[in-house]
Amino acid sequence: MNKKFSVSSLIVALIGLLVILAIFFYGASSLEMFFAIVGIGILIYIISIILCVMAFVRKENGLQKYIVVVSVIIAIFFVGYIN
Repeated sequence: MNKKFSVSSLIVALIGLLVILAIFFYGASSLEMFFAIVGIGILIYIISIILCVMAFVRKENGLQKYIVVVSVIIAIFFVGYIN
């Protein structure tokens, strides 16, 4: 079976996380720019979650779709820990 949604969700999740992490390493010149870049990263990450759900619905083989689910759980615990 074709695993295009599983692989796509994993790639998009990595891109979203890299965008979010890049702002912390390179900094932002203003608070508005910070929130804009973090918002873009979160939006990309949400697209990855949607692709992962589509992979579950299509019952694609492989473990790639579970990696995104685990990263969502870790992100939720991380945000809860910060607050």
